[in-house]
Amino acid sequence: MAPEGYPSSAAPPEDCIMQGYLLKKKRKKMQGMARRYFYLTSTGTLSYAFNTHSPIRDSISVNLAYISANRKTRSIHIDSGKTVYHCKALTSADFDKWVKAYKEVNDTLQERDGGSNAAKSPSGSSLGGGFPSSNQGIDAAVKRMAQPLQELESILNDFRGQSPSSLGTPNNVNQKITSPGALSPNSGGYSSGHSLKSKLGLGTGRHRSASKSVSDDHSYFDAKASTNEALVTRYATALGTLKAQYEYLSSQFAGAGAFETATKSYASRQSIYSSYGEASVSSINSGGDEDFYDAPGDFVLDEMEGSSSEEEASIEDSSFTSLDEGVEEEEDDKSPPPASRQSSATSRSEIKDVQRRSQLSVPQGQEFSMLSLLRKNVGKDLSTISFPVSTNEPLSALQRIAEEFEYTDLLDKAAATEDSIERLALVTVFAISGNAGNKYRASRKPFNPLLGETYECVRPDKGFKFVAEKLSHRPPVLGFHSEAKKWQIDGYLAPDQKFWGRCMEILVSGEFVITFKDTEDRYTIKKPSSFVRNLMAGTKYIEVVGTMTVTNENTGESATVEFKEGSAWGGSSTRNKLVAQIKDANGQSQMELVGRWDEEVSRKNGKDEFTRLWSIKDFPNNPEKYYGFSKFASSLNEITEVEKDRMAPTDSRLRPDQRQMEEGNIEEAEQSKKRVEEKQRAKRIELEQKGGDAPVPKWFTKQGSGWKYTGEYFKVRDEKKFEDPDIF
Repeated sequence: MAPEGYPSSAAPPEDCIMQGYLLKKKRKKMQGMARRYFYLTSTGTLSYAFNTHSPIRDSISVNLAYISANRKTRSIHIDSGKTVYHCKALTSADFDKWVKAYKEVNDTLQERDGGSNAAKSPSGSSLGGGFPSSNQGIDAAVKRMAQPLQELESILNDFRGQSPSSLGTPNNVNQKITSPGALSPNSGGYSSGHSLKSKLGLGTGRHRSASKSVSDDHSYFDAKASTNEALVTRYATALGTLKAQYEYLSSQFAGAGAFETATKSYASRQSIYSSYGEASVSSINSGGDEDFYDAPGDFVLDEMEGSSSEEEASIEDSSFTSLDEGVEEEEDDKSPPPASRQSSATSRSEIKDVQRRSQLSVPQGQEFSMLSLLRKNVGKDLSTISFPVSTNEPLSALQRIAEEFEYTDLLDKAAATEDSIERLALVTVFAISGNAGNKYRASRKPFNPLLGETYECVRPDKGFKFVAEKLSHRPPVLGFHSEAKKWQIDGYLAPDQKFWGRCMEILVSGEFVITFKDTEDRYTIKKPSSFVRNLMAGTKYIEVVGTMTVTNENTGESATVEFKEGSAWGGSSTRNKLVAQIKDANGQSQMELVGRWDEEVSRKNGKDEFTRLWSIKDFPNNPEKYYGFSKFASSLNEITEVEKDRMAPTDSRLRPDQRQMEEGNIEEAEQSKKRVEEKQRAKRIELEQKGGDAPVPKWFTKQGSGWKYTGEYFKVRDEKKFEDPDIF
């Protein structure tokens, strides 16, 4: 939900002067950083959302905050007293733009409000000086607070009309201030005879509950201002929310008794900072890199080597919490994993502000009737049959494998925990989450890749790289490899589909192995079958049925997941349920997981107590009209700056029939499909006539009964030395 006082829509603020993505450190410890979309307004309000389509989640006033910035690490820290934003720009250019915008807003607001009687440095920044008078400080703050919320305008104007000089003693907190308006649109109004104390719930030197329109769980700042930090805390509030408005007003008036003491304390400290500031100006003029300002609204611009290395370490070491931490926090459940955790194979140069689409631009066309075609092929391997292009979805089978990597944050969490049972549980949940993309899918199948076709998925924002290749045509075999900073995944799949009259069974054989680099724990996953139901009549849906096993080959610990078959009469509410047992090396159950693969999975703590470990992310609007794709799946066939001029010429994104189908050109896609399939068939016949061996896969080698990644793909990619075998 958006904070009170802000619209819940995704529209940016009207007076926005700067907006864009920044990495923001999450609230919980050890959770790293995540990409968030920030807005900065001309009134000094900095707010953020998950993305450009999400509502505002929080905001602070930068002109009342301490801001420190480090150009070397591109880090920006904004401390409002109540909240601290630890941010990092994606590029150096972005860093300079944000710092410039902060300074311009701060300078503009200081000029508008008459400044703070502080001396100005040659660079124009405040460097000490006296503490602002109560009249100037409070009046300016009230003016700024009146802007974001129109419903508070009348009472704020009434406050502005009072003489701030009367706030010299604590007793004056209880003086009566009339108000013609209401504290909130729904409060019903207050009579003009109510005291300020009754309006805002203020006691002498201590805060009480404000209006009931403010949530009951909100706690006010303690009015202790014997030091400059406490004084800043009273001023540091988040503009744009009702709670922030009341909190700020109450802290101003309730702390009036400590005002004079704080002023003296501030003045004594300011003389020290002023001396330091003069030294900073000298260093700037002599070519130094460091600026330091210690006043609300000013900057600490630090480029010292020690600071930068320390900052980098803090960002790189950021990780995820264990099972018990952060799983209930809304932001953690819905947000992407930290972008700062890169795999060793992920080049820093690829961390760009890439805007990936969340939905296809063209809805799907009419569905092809499969009835007559399937009747002729009962019991056959459908991968050997040439289907019309309209039976496909605009993704290849290689891309469908990559789709199972949407929730790799679970593996990052698993890597961060030292408890082997917890790690096994998270690996198991990751294996379950691979089915989530099928929630709205049933009626179409992926494109069958050509021999030698590849697909890469390089996601700096998620911290992993993935590559897959079609290794064999008959039987079809698909090899894949993925790597991140603390884990890697290797395997191959030999998909097999069979039609049984009223349903189609999808069989998955092969190998799926997850290895953690710190412990070298090796987890093997055996997946169950899935069925496409109601092929002939009724609403089609996918159902996962059977048993999945996850085994830690090092410790002998294992997990067994039972996917329950839905009732024929119970409807959709009985489908997709699962129960998992996490067992130790002796086969004794140590943990039970319950849930649905299309919704969420939780750990069962007791009879009626659960801890949620994973929940499915929101799908785009009307997913059924767009092939049932999730937001992640919608981005898989997109060509962004990360892939452009870098991916192999055999990548699925470059396959013409698949691209044309995505764009809605079905007739052209049908012709292209026939052409590329005939081209592949002609090459195979020519090779057989010459007595040559079957083409050897480029990026995987045969090892026993399985396949092994050569480790060469991303090296060749970085060097941009791909050869084009002209398969399309």
